[in-house]
Amino acid sequence: MALQKEKAFCLLRFEVSRSVITVQRAFRARFQKDAPHKNNTIRWYRQFVETGCLCKGKSPSRPRVSDDNIERVHEVFERSTRKSVGRGSREFGMPKMAMWKVLHKRLCFKPYKMRLVQGPLNQQTKRKGATFCEEMQLKMEEDGFVERLIFSGEATFHISGKANIHNVRIWGTEQPHAQIEHQRDSLNVNVFCAVSREQCASHFSSLKQL
Repeated sequence: MALQKEKAFCLLRFEVSRSVITVQRAFRARFQKDAPHKNNTIRWYRQFVETGCLCKGKSPSRPRVSDDNIERVHEVFERSTRKSVGRGSREFGMPKMAMWKVLHKRLCFKPYKMRLVQGPLNQQTKRKGATFCEEMQLKMEEDGFVERLIFSGEATFHISGKANIHNVRIWGTEQPHAQIEHQRDSLNVNVFCAVSREQCASHFSSLKQL
């Protein structure tokens, strides 16, 4: 970035010579470094002629979110606490980052994540878990054991549009202590997948009701 004295030097030389090449040669001889680009020299000259100053103008900033829009966002997210930032930004026609800042900094909202809650484990269950971990550590040292391992999983997808728990966020200023009801008798598809060292096997079951 050029210093003010360097800009002034280019400006005065250009006023006398009207040649950018002459200005660049004189600049290199005076300051012993590369001269500014010709476009910068011309831009500085025009700026001084129009404004009488070589000061850098204020960079344009993004438009400020109005208080009315902030109030509207507050009303909408109070009414629909599970609305996503992306959907809110589309509804209000503002960038996602602007919507995020309104929720966090202006409204002090936090995205609370839903979690599965399990009751306290008894001592017998804890002992079984510890025993399983110890046995698996020993078996991992056996030759050929890892090659025989198969990791499997099963998931159920509801066609009603039921959201997965890990994708749900509840916006609010306090812990909502909300609950998600289990949906029964809904058409769904079961997907099973098993992965071993050699291959991956999957199975899709037909639509059914639970």
